[in-house]
Amino acid sequence: MSMVLSHRTALELYRSSMMPVSGYEKVSFLSLSVPTRNDVECYRALPIRTSHIPLHCVVPKPRNRRNIKNGHCHVFGGEMNAICLHRSTDESSLCVVSPEVLFLEMAAQLSGIELVKLGYELCGVYSLPMSQPNYAGIPRGYSRRKALTSVARLTAHVASQSNNRSVKKARWALRYVLDGSASPRETELSMLMVLPRKLGGYGLRKPEIRHEFATSSEVLLFLSGKSTAFDLHWPDAGLLLRYGGQALKGNDDDRKRNRHLISLDAAGSRVVHVTNRDIRHAESLDEVADAVARCHGRHLRNDLQYDFAARQAELRERVLTGN
Repeated sequence: MSMVLSHRTALELYRSSMMPVSGYEKVSFLSLSVPTRNDVECYRALPIRTSHIPLHCVVPKPRNRRNIKNGHCHVFGGEMNAICLHRSTDESSLCVVSPEVLFLEMAAQLSGIELVKLGYELCGVYSLPMSQPNYAGIPRGYSRRKALTSVARLTAHVASQSNNRSVKKARWALRYVLDGSASPRETELSMLMVLPRKLGGYGLRKPEIRHEFATSSEVLLFLSGKSTAFDLHWPDAGLLLRYGGQALKGNDDDRKRNRHLISLDAAGSRVVHVTNRDIRHAESLDEVADAVARCHGRHLRNDLQYDFAARQAELRERVLTGN
């Protein structure tokens, strides 16, 4: 018999550095156990327990649902990929759903914008703190890890499912998710750049996230989470949007001139610079986004049939943390 953890419990586990991932295996839903109070208590006693209550798990049929204190059963028919966390001597196992299944499960519980953010986290190389399932408030830091999945794998899993509301939302969200984000700030800037204008974004084409290091010390700073430098790269336009974290030195006039200055890197790509100060101020980021758009041979439209400023303010409130 097996118990498979899912939804917010699975998300908390993936954010936990204590999670012992032993590999994927096919879990037959005919072998799924109906969780009991003892199952929940045994899980809470393990060192891999999460801090989010209630415990969420999946069962194969509606009749398998049980009312259990500190437990919630979700119905999921068929078979799925899962990760085995713990196997007892009687061959019963405790598993957690794969990142691909988790993404689709959370599509039923998160808004579209929140789901895009989750996609960046799952496809990125960072984890948010545990007990922050709604992406609200200021994170208490983040940790680096290997990417749990990729946009291609999430897309393939979503495409294999029957069409319903959650699948449609997941398909929409994946249009704006990029692989390789290494921090919440990278996720936030990328989202603001690629989300459509009608939602308050800049509606730019999807770039690639790129990290380059000149020295071994820069690699160590990146791995420790102390380096925040990254590029958004549009190879077809030969363009880099380079984020360096801190504001450029000098007075306001110098910073304004530098922001409009498009330089060339060693490979001949045009480079537009953006700082944390630009991201925190909408007008400054508008100028940066317009510079990027002009490098693509277009201008950001101002003759919209809706109040873009209001939608932009709403989106920034939902996307930015520690604004």
